[in-house]
Amino acid sequence: MGQLNRFKTRLVPPLRAFRRDIADRHFMVIGAAIVIAVASVTAVDMFTDRVRSALARQSSALLAADLAVISNDPLPSVYRQRAAGLALKSTQMLSMRSVITFGDTLQLTELKAIEAGYPLRGEVLLAAQPFAKPHRSVGIPERGTVWVENRLLALIGAATGDRIGIGAAEFEITQVLVFEPDRGGDLFNIAPRVMLNHADIDDTGLIAPGSRVRYTLLIAGEQASIEQFRDGLEPRLGDRVLSPANARPEIRTALARATHYLGLASFTTIILAGIAIALAARSFGAQHKDTVALLRTLGATRQYVLFYFLLEILLLGIATASIGLVIGAICQEIIATSMSGWTQSDLPPPSTTTAIRAALMALVALTGFALPPLMNLRNVPPLRVLRGDADAKPISRSTVVIYALTASVFVAPWRGGDWNLTLWSLLGLCVCLSLLVLSALATTRLIAQMHGRPGLLWRFGVANIARRGLLTVVQIAALGLGLMALLVLGIVRNDLLDSWITSLPPDAPNQFLINIQPADVAALSRFFAQHALPRPTFFPMVRGRLTSINGTALSSNTYADPRARRLVEREFNLSWSDQLKSHNRIVAGKWWDGTGDVAQFSVEEGIAETLGIRLGDALTYRVADREVSGIVANLRAVQWDSMQVNFFVEAPKALLEGYPATFITSFRLEAANRSMLRDLVKTFPNITVIDVAALLDHIRAIMDRSAATIEFVFIFTLLAGVLVLVAAIQATQDERVFESALLKALGASRRLTMRIMAVEFLTIGFISGAVAGSVALFAGWIVATRVLEIDYAFNPWVLVAGIVAGIGGVSLIGSIAVYNALRRPAAIVLRYRN
Repeated sequence: MGQLNRFKTRLVPPLRAFRRDIADRHFMVIGAAIVIAVASVTAVDMFTDRVRSALARQSSALLAADLAVISNDPLPSVYRQRAAGLALKSTQMLSMRSVITFGDTLQLTELKAIEAGYPLRGEVLLAAQPFAKPHRSVGIPERGTVWVENRLLALIGAATGDRIGIGAAEFEITQVLVFEPDRGGDLFNIAPRVMLNHADIDDTGLIAPGSRVRYTLLIAGEQASIEQFRDGLEPRLGDRVLSPANARPEIRTALARATHYLGLASFTTIILAGIAIALAARSFGAQHKDTVALLRTLGATRQYVLFYFLLEILLLGIATASIGLVIGAICQEIIATSMSGWTQSDLPPPSTTTAIRAALMALVALTGFALPPLMNLRNVPPLRVLRGDADAKPISRSTVVIYALTASVFVAPWRGGDWNLTLWSLLGLCVCLSLLVLSALATTRLIAQMHGRPGLLWRFGVANIARRGLLTVVQIAALGLGLMALLVLGIVRNDLLDSWITSLPPDAPNQFLINIQPADVAALSRFFAQHALPRPTFFPMVRGRLTSINGTALSSNTYADPRARRLVEREFNLSWSDQLKSHNRIVAGKWWDGTGDVAQFSVEEGIAETLGIRLGDALTYRVADREVSGIVANLRAVQWDSMQVNFFVEAPKALLEGYPATFITSFRLEAANRSMLRDLVKTFPNITVIDVAALLDHIRAIMDRSAATIEFVFIFTLLAGVLVLVAAIQATQDERVFESALLKALGASRRLTMRIMAVEFLTIGFISGAVAGSVALFAGWIVATRVLEIDYAFNPWVLVAGIVAGIGGVSLIGSIAVYNALRRPAAIVLRYRN
């Protein structure tokens, strides 16, 4: 019973204080700050999670599923049984290379046998005739029929309605295959597609012991079930598991950049919210120092004081976080509903896990950012009851920074999900904070030495800054950090959107011509001129197989990685060029200048990593019955999502021009001129036309939806930045009220008081904006080049924007606060202060 009474004695006072402080305006300020912070964090987190799921689902359309299991051997039935047990949809298909016959003509093709339900994501586009208007498929090919690409019809001289032989069976061509969602790999290194019913594959007799067949199981369903299926999957040796993130190189970059930016925006929002909470908590603590002194005189220990306020702030955090969760959920639902019209697709519903994670993360942020000023309350001396100037020793800046960084590190995996992004963000915040503190300290010391020099307004205005000292430093640091974060996010947002426009402009090529013989290049150029089209650029292609690295012979057994084994088993498309392409970038070594040794190669960095190729290695390729060798002179980063002609390996013209080569080109063809393709195929029957217009539409749709998402998420971060501004001004609200009342009592007019305060706001806004803009220039470069891997252009107007935003924001919010302060009678304010 005694322990229960002691527990009640300890618990009842903070509970009563919490109930009493609910009506206190200072407690309401901190409560409102937490509500707004948690609401913004919750809205961004839930909305971002839904958008990520939507982007992944949309990109699944280019995999034909949410997950694909691929093997060179028949897949065990347990995979499909497990999918069914998790309520997932599944369908199987197989693909292989085979020669088809049409009369006396033989042609190598890529066969794909599909089951009902294909595709699980995305759509197959068909046309009744070559280059006719495509339509969406319904179902799969009927038994005894096939769908074929128009380039196969051109190669063998067939038409829809004709019959072709596949193995021991014959099939009728009923549709022209325009687009299939999961057509991965190198578009220029695959044979024409023939799609047939899976039930017909046995009739062909093509599958026998030793046949090279690729078996694929496609899976689709709820994301949680997909993850559960993948986690429980135990792939056999040689099996591969593909997800939308690694399915298509054309969309991988766009999806990764969008995800990284959303993570950056989300992480920035929680940091800004944390700064606002820290400022509000500091004001709350300052208002309760007298209460602490009274508790200490009544015998309360320092530990009990800490428990007292931690319990009160925890109750406040739980109550206001709950309100914030509701408000955030409503806000994100409103935005999601509005965005569904933009994206032409509905966002998936928010998960309960996301809401719980957001609430826990908000409490972690609240603890990390609000704890230091509350901990310092236990150091308030009892003497303050008798002497109002008695105070606790200010908490060290290092303690505040350590707590804030610790909270940031804990919430980083929940928000950004990318440690590279998080570390660079924290580094930028630390650098900016250091510069802001140094600038604020230098300013206050400089002002302290300017007594009597400036005019009356500036003397009074800057004197306020110097007199508040540490509080001014806190204000400038908080405002500068908020502005810097918003400027960086705005800069990177614009650069990211510009990079998408540049990488895939409206005039990006949507048609590719391959197998162009050297003798046809001139005639093809004249053909383009006759149809009023610009002459395309022709790129040479030399087929070669990598046989050795540094004299060591290669085979499929050299590598354990399945992709590396496939690469060494097939031929590469080599090319020659004396100029580096605009969408290629040297990452190691240097490009040849035409004056040195011609036996050099330029290798794409990704394939170099896969095959273990390093700068300076000696490579040997077999081209036809000859060998060509050279040293790796440089490694290149290739912008694969540019839809331009790219090559894994290039060499100087002098090295390869004597080897057998064909040419490839690309061009843009508007829908109204598609009839030109029929003339081209008739005029040049040996040239293969690859139409990627449908693929471009899919990629652009993902980019457009990502851009719209970025705009919406940035709005939430902007609101969090405004919250920092409001909290920073509120931190000195009591002092401003007292100073206004004192000036009024001394005979100052309202206009003079407003002008004095305006000088202070202009100075604080200028300093915080100038430092924030300067740091944002370099922080934006780091995030753009190191995290998002996009081009970045230094823009001096960012500095101007920072100064204008700092002055404008501080002046606007500050004027509102001062106006409310001037409305209070001076006598009442001074009497209360005394």
